[in-house]
Amino acid sequence: MSMNAKNNFKELLRYALVGGVATVVDWTVLFVFTEYVFPSLSYGVYLAHVFSFLSGLITNFFLSNRFVFTAEHQKERGRDWKAFLLFGVIGVIGLLMTELGAWLSDLWFGAKTLLFTVFGLDVRVYLVTKAILTVIVFLWNYLARKILVYDRKGGKAV
Repeated sequence: MSMNAKNNFKELLRYALVGGVATVVDWTVLFVFTEYVFPSLSYGVYLAHVFSFLSGLITNFFLSNRFVFTAEHQKERGRDWKAFLLFGVIGVIGLLMTELGAWLSDLWFGAKTLLFTVFGLDVRVYLVTKAILTVIVFLWNYLARKILVYDRKGGKAV
């Protein structure tokens, strides 16, 4: 494995750890907002996805700048508002992917349909859907952010 490939792999692992923290924030907000803030709204799960997305996005941006994209050229590109804007646009595309997946899941199965119970916790369709979408959106976010925000040629992020 070349040095560049090793560095990219280490960076991907750091991004996975940061993404894990952001995912915990995202999922916690999703669960709390779906079950306790918007439980009676028919579209509550969609609103909960928006709030959870924003919480995860902000967490991911700050932790990515601090722990993932640490090469000098990457630090420089990740410091300004334009980088945050592009970081956010990439995240919004991920959010749209999540919302589409949530909508299709709800259409086909019903978002709050109970699948099973584990240790007293009801596992519903929206949680399984979120797990699948998390993997897909994770890969999209990492690749797009690495290429378009942090490793873009020409000196500036945007």
